[in-house]
Amino acid sequence: MSEWKTTTIGDVLTLQRGFDITRNEQRPGSIPVISSGGIGSYHDTAAAKGPGVIIGRKGTLGKVFYVPGDYWPHDTTLWVKDFKGSYPRFVYYFFRNLDVTGLDVGSANPTLNRNHVHPLPIRWPERAKQVCIADVLGALDDKIAANRKTAIVSLELGLTLYERLVSKGLCTRSVSIAECGRWLSGGTPTTSEDTYWDGDIPWISAASLKSPWIDDSDRKITELGAANGTRLVPEDTIIFVVRGMSLTSEFRIGITRREVAFGQDCKAILPEGSVDAAVLFVAIKSHTPEILGLVDHAGHGTGRLATDLLSKVMLDLPEPEFNAKAAATLRPLIEVGAARQAENRALAKLRNILLPELMSGEIRVRDAEKVVEDAT
Repeated sequence: MSEWKTTTIGDVLTLQRGFDITRNEQRPGSIPVISSGGIGSYHDTAAAKGPGVIIGRKGTLGKVFYVPGDYWPHDTTLWVKDFKGSYPRFVYYFFRNLDVTGLDVGSANPTLNRNHVHPLPIRWPERAKQVCIADVLGALDDKIAANRKTAIVSLELGLTLYERLVSKGLCTRSVSIAECGRWLSGGTPTTSEDTYWDGDIPWISAASLKSPWIDDSDRKITELGAANGTRLVPEDTIIFVVRGMSLTSEFRIGITRREVAFGQDCKAILPEGSVDAAVLFVAIKSHTPEILGLVDHAGHGTGRLATDLLSKVMLDLPEPEFNAKAAATLRPLIEVGAARQAENRALAKLRNILLPELMSGEIRVRDAEKVVEDAT
């Protein structure tokens, strides 16, 4: 801690309010336009040079983003205009660790004022220490990013290989989705008793179904809760969103990697018969454009997908003699994605443990390096 000085945020960096720009004013390009929720669009002109650190100023208060290249910080953000010699990626982690909710000056909409952030007292290390700390935490985030990319590529490869199986005549059995398994509806426990929640069974809703590999959720339910108004389904069940904001632009579908429960804004197919669940999942996923065309846009930015329409979508599935070959081709790719996702949760948990300890100087960098080296 002798290498850390007592100062204020305004002494080590300068925050600036972002620049307003509407969607109509944006032109096609590769420059990310970063709002308080993250990258929302792209433009052909940058308003700030990278690397950059951006903080949510309005709406999503205090959320922090790091970009290595040039960017456009939206009016709903604050961005670091001058790092004053500080290491940008360390500044990113510093703000990740800073709780600014107490600085909210908005009435109806949360708002962060840079003039309230600059005077905050802090302990700040010399640049060499900043680099070391950022490298430790960055190694975890880089591994998480690599895992995420591997998971996405594995699913894309699965879709490509499925199309190849179809083109080679190994998937010539035309079957409606309705014929592929048992359809199930979800639900919410009939009461909000505490004994129904804070369990260890993931409860999947339209808001939490964001991954093709369903094995966790921010909200968890007990077995008692699952027996009172909701539904438990086993591994290899296919769950998809049938109502919500996401249906205006995407078809959210996933395959369970463990026992889960799910809510009434989702539906599920419990595969039956000879077709492998992973093959069925990829086959349905490959029909995303067609399925999105069935969505009834109910207004207010929401959509509804009727099960009776979805059930009529025809799939190309393997004949019985090719079931094993199709499963051997596609299932390993599903398992790779699930494994990378599970590893990322462990890495993120480790990063979140180390972050406050490193930022306070309570743990030595060399000790943290050893932990991260063992984890990655």
